[in-house]
Amino acid sequence: MKIRQKVRDTFEFYRRVASESSMEGTGIPSVQSVVDGLPAIEAFAAMEATGARHGTSEPALLQQVLRAKAHVNLHIKMWAEGIAEGLFHIVEFQRDHTWWPAWVWKAVRSQEAKIRPLTTPWPVVP
Repeated sequence: MKIRQKVRDTFEFYRRVASESSMEGTGIPSVQSVVDGLPAIEAFAAMEATGARHGTSEPALLQQVLRAKAHVNLHIKMWAEGIAEGLFHIVEFQRDHTWWPAWVWKAVRSQEAKIRPLTTPWPVVP
């Protein structure tokens, strides 16, 4: 299976998040361990591309990467909410997570823009 460099970079980002963060939580899809299954990166690429789940010969690694993905997504959501409510500025998070890729910050801004109209404390006058 040919895997695009963007998917490889994302996979490695999640591996690094997993190794540098304490991640707790549930809601991670179960991973099927298969002796002759796909390598974790190929199973991850298939999930990202089509949502299809494949058995993997590296279930612990795939589980770790999926948990890191959920961890990052939760942070994107929490940070966007805090920024939309005026509690934080994105620079504060970027300063503490300098190695996180640009797509994370783009996602935070996108989510914040969706939330901001919902958190405006005053009525909008046309």
